[in-house]
Amino acid sequence: MGASSSQSLPGRNPLQQNPEKIEALAKALDVKAERQKQLAIQETWDRLEQDKRSLQVLKSLFKKLDPTVVRSPTDINGEIELAFKYDFKRQLLLVKVIRCRDLHAQDIRTKASDPYVRLQLYPDLHSHGAKVTKIIVETREPVYNEIFAFKMREKELTDTSLVIQVSMWGYPSERE
Repeated sequence: MGASSSQSLPGRNPLQQNPEKIEALAKALDVKAERQKQLAIQETWDRLEQDKRSLQVLKSLFKKLDPTVVRSPTDINGEIELAFKYDFKRQLLLVKVIRCRDLHAQDIRTKASDPYVRLQLYPDLHSHGAKVTKIIVETREPVYNEIFAFKMREKELTDTSLVIQVSMWGYPSERE
């Protein structure tokens, strides 16, 4: 039965390379790599622009804070640490309740409290209701690291107030 199919024709190398095809393939790969690099750069710029817009919105909201809203008619004891971000693509205000410090001790014996944080939008145009952190038992320095999302359009941010209350579980106002 004649020559096997694995043999090549005389004078012809089966592994011979075509330089034009190799060069064209190399150019195509270079173009693809450059396109991917440009897309990555564009995505980075888009994220940067979104973060800048979010920062501008938050700065404008901070400037509008009314000192009477910040002050309470009762004694204020302690601090709360929060973080805010507005997600323009999903139209979400993200509020992270990080922690509280130096809270008032509810229990005189243990010198501790059972604090939690309550967040409420006014007006609540999208019926979010109040959002509440978990209760951290017997501490004056609770760490929450909880993120809450409020669906709202960017233009609603300036006309909406976020009321943040730090309360103690079992405190007389909680029983009423």
